[in-house]
Amino acid sequence: RKWINVLVALTFVLLNAALWFSYKDPQVPVKVALVQPNLGIEEKWNPSLMDRNIRLITDMVLSVCDKVDLVVVPETAFPFYWKRNIQRTAWVLNRLKKCSSYVLIGVVSYRIFDKQPMYLNRAVIVKGGREVDEYDKQVLVPFGEFIPLRRILKSILPIYLPADFLRGHKPPVMRMGHRRLVCGICYEMSFPDYINRYAKDADFLVNITNDMWFDKTIAPYVHMWSAVLRAVENRRYLFRCANSGISAVISPKGMVLTRLGLYKRGVKLYSTPS
Repeated sequence: RKWINVLVALTFVLLNAALWFSYKDPQVPVKVALVQPNLGIEEKWNPSLMDRNIRLITDMVLSVCDKVDLVVVPETAFPFYWKRNIQRTAWVLNRLKKCSSYVLIGVVSYRIFDKQPMYLNRAVIVKGGREVDEYDKQVLVPFGEFIPLRRILKSILPIYLPADFLRGHKPPVMRMGHRRLVCGICYEMSFPDYINRYAKDADFLVNITNDMWFDKTIAPYVHMWSAVLRAVENRRYLFRCANSGISAVISPKGMVLTRLGLYKRGVKLYSTPS
C-alpha cells in the first residue's frame, strides 16, 4: 500500500513535468516597448505642467518607436480629454507621425450623453499619426468610475457626485496590422471570465494601468500577479504597462521575463522568440 501511494505521487509529478517541458511558446514574434513615465497624481494633472508632461511621454515614445513593432503607453497617460481638446490631440498625433511603429495609448475621452458630461477610459492604437483602432473600458470600478445606485444616493445624500464613465461596448480585441491583441484596462485583467473570452482570438495580451493610487502598498504587486494568471490561462505573452510600475513582460508559462519596478521612470524593450 505504501508503494502504491509513492507510485501515484511519482506518476503525478512525471505527468506534470511532461506537460511543462513539452509545451512550446506560441510563435508570435513581436518587439514591444513599455513606457513608464512615473508621473504623480498631482504632477500629472497640474495645468501648469500639462504641456511638459505631454512632451515627456511623446519623447519617451519617439526614443524607441523605430526599434519595435509596438510601443505601449499606460492607462490615462495624457492629462487632457482626447479629441475634446482638439489642439493637444492634434499635437500628439502630429508628433507621432515620426514614429514607424504602432503606439497603444491610454487616454480619457469625453462625450455629452443625455445632456450630461460622460467620460470614457479608452485605449487607442496610433500608426503614422492617425488612429487605427480603439477600445473603451467595459469593466468599470465602482465609486471610482461609476456610482452604484446613483439616483438613490443623489436623493438621500446632499453631496456632489462626480460624473460616471460610459461603459464601452466593443470587445477588447484590437488590431495592429496582421496581429491582434487583447487589451485589458486597469483591473479588467483581474477578471478571467472577461479576458479569457476573447484571448483565443489574440496573438498576445496587453494590460495598461495606473496604480499610482495604491502608493507603496502590497496592492500594485497583487494587481500585477493577477495579470500573470491571465498569461498562463491563455498561453499568451502578456505585456503590462503601468504609469508608476510595475511594468512587466510575462511569458505564457507565467514567468516575469523583465520588469520595471515601482516609482521608476524608463522604457523596457522585449522581443518574443521568433
